[in-house]
Amino acid sequence: MTMRGKKHSEETKRKMSELRKGYKFSKESKIKMSNSQKNRSTETRLKISNAHKNKPRSQETKKKISDSLRGRKRNKISEETRKKMSESQRYRSLETRKKMSNSQKGVPKSKETRKKMSDARLGKYCGKNSPLYGKLPFPHHKRYYYESPLQGQVCLRYSWELKYAKYLDENKILWMYEMETFDLGDTTYTPDFFLPQFEKFIEIKGYMTTKAQEKINMFLEQYPWDLEVLRKKDLIKLGINL
Repeated sequence: MTMRGKKHSEETKRKMSELRKGYKFSKESKIKMSNSQKNRSTETRLKISNAHKNKPRSQETKKKISDSLRGRKRNKISEETRKKMSESQRYRSLETRKKMSNSQKGVPKSKETRKKMSDARLGKYCGKNSPLYGKLPFPHHKRYYYESPLQGQVCLRYSWELKYAKYLDENKILWMYEMETFDLGDTTYTPDFFLPQFEKFIEIKGYMTTKAQEKINMFLEQYPWDLEVLRKKDLIKLGINL
């Protein structure tokens, strides 16, 4: 007699749950259960996901889930696995990023989360005293505020860009920061610096991701502008102390 597909009352479900709590599974059973989860089809995973959407959970249950995930991150995930997870996020395709973005549309967010997102969009990471406060689009990381003798007040994204800007000022080379954003079809690209005297764009790169390289290649194919990518060794050759 099979129990699969049979609908149980809430009382029966509670009794079955209590019975499972004190039951110890053998190693063989645990392996079978684990493999059955791994081999679930995409359709089955989608059904399970939809079944749990908007399911009300008590504060106690939420805390247990949070604690279990926190412990998993600290104790069970090795450094090697964390590195792989980090790299997999870096190399997400534009299609995957779009899907992730669409999946978050309409998801209810707390007031605290909305405030953080709003602050990020307003450019608060550049400081309230900056004249660029409230004008910067989506700065999700620390910015570097710089008073340039040639450019005036500028807010740069990275420390290497700041040092390169100072190098240009010291050598009396006129420059413009993030002068223009170019349309590449499915995405956009904004070079770091533009040097009017040489009619050339400069891109400062530390770690070159696949996505960044694709954007650079697309820019060079679609636009006639000269673009030079400066890496760490190139900046050191210029005498910039990194």
